[in-house]
Amino acid sequence: SNNNNNNNMDGAEDDSLRAPAVLATKVGLDRFAKDESEANQFEQVVSEELAKLSLEEQEKAAFQIVGFDETNHHGDEDPIMMEEKLNEMEQALDEIKKKSAFKEAMDANPDYVNKKKIHFLHYEELNAKSAAQCVVFYFEKKREVFGSEVASRDILFDDLIPDAKEFVERGFWQVSPYKDRAGRSVVFFGAGIKEYKTVEAVIQSMHYVNGAMARDGEFKQNGYIIVVYTFGKPE
Repeated sequence: SNNNNNNNMDGAEDDSLRAPAVLATKVGLDRFAKDESEANQFEQVVSEELAKLSLEEQEKAAFQIVGFDETNHHGDEDPIMMEEKLNEMEQALDEIKKKSAFKEAMDANPDYVNKKKIHFLHYEELNAKSAAQCVVFYFEKKREVFGSEVASRDILFDDLIPDAKEFVERGFWQVSPYKDRAGRSVVFFGAGIKEYKTVEAVIQSMHYVNGAMARDGEFKQNGYIIVVYTFGKPE
């Protein structure tokens, strides 16, 4: 995972490349893959979409991963431009018909939802349409995992199921004291496959840790990458 704002203004790229939610749903994978066959399906879709990129776009993507790209930090953005992009995002949201979880959260806690809009606009590099798709997907999945009440606010440790709390307490998620060459924080997730008691525990712990990082000023300013390492085979 990689979160940086590179000031891409035109939004001309294929939206499926900009929104993981859209890419996953192409093969019905809006969740963790249940088996190797589903994982292979998603990998095939990713490969096909990457093949559509120009050489320049492929090089840019590779540079982003290793931290060589030029980052325009969020603090440098033009407030007038941001207002225009937020208006574009509102128009894109109006065009999305199925967004019941988003509407519920907006009714319950509009300040929280508006902050998430800005967050996803940054995450999607000011691509308003992709940001709208992502924020709707985010609230749908969050409601599915935690319920309506939690979906409209920050996730607390007490909101986690016991197995997810154990994931966090045992340190399966770690933040490195070092940064990568682009100044991004490095988050490490490592656990043996046999320690995955339930997929729900992994997903809840991931939501909790990502939510905590998103509230941290340094993470929001420089972005972060997640390194995932798992080992072993399921029983």
